Amino acid sequence: MAVMSDWIKSRLRQHRRNRFTQMRRREVLGLDTDLVDDAAWIHWTDRSLQPVIEPDALRWIDSSDLYFPGVHGTFEASIRVANSDLDTGTGEFGELPQVMLDRFAETLAEHTTTPTDGRLCIWEGYGYPWGGNPHALALTSPGRDDPGPWPWPVLPSTIREGPKATLHLVDREFIVFTGPVTAAARFGWNITNWWFESKWPDLVYPANRSWLTYHDVDEDTVDIHGSAALIEGITALEGLTITPQS
Repeated sequence: MAVMSDWIKSRLRQHRRNRFTQMRRREVLGLDTDLVDDAAWIHWTDRSLQPVIEPDALRWIDSSDLYFPGVHGTFEASIRVANSDLDTGTGEFGELPQVMLDRFAETLAEHTTTPTDGRLCIWEGYGYPWGGNPHALALTSPGRDDPGPWPWPVLPSTIREGPKATLHLVDREFIVFTGPVTAAARFGWNITNWWFESKWPDLVYPANRSWLTYHDVDEDTVDIHGSAALIEGITALEGLTITPQS
């Protein structure tokens, strides 16, 4: 029994040494700005997205486009949707099953002539996505053999330090991404190598501005403004709680 006990203690000591080595290696690598930036670019490239500096991306949106319910001069119809699990007190929109998120994004893509050229915007305040507290949500841990406990920023330094897009109606700033509309269904970041934080972007619209989706950071719902045909298509999807425009 003593021999077995010594073997277990030896294995635990080795595990702790390996863990400490991984932690230190991770921290040292994190000082290499180019390496960290490359990891951040890869994170979004893998999702067919690219963060960009586009301060005027939201300037075209006014109150008649954004608020629900209300008068929407730009768009034909509006609807508010939520994850049906919210009825039981749980389930953010981004936590819908992946197949449902994909179908939602595909329906949006079917109602624009520019489905491969979208703007996907996310509030800059989600757990400091530009860096900061290593335990905050919006940090990424690249897929490596030794990810360690210290994630790196999910955004490259040029984006973290550059100007953001301002939505004056809610007095918030947003990170802008370009890419296909369908990429909105796979937005999010790795908190560790096994934990992916799913997030539906706060604002999404195609280049031709045929529709707009808006998710307020303080709400669990997503508002869609667009054509009557788009609203009809969204209404037909499963897994959503629908609130029509009154």
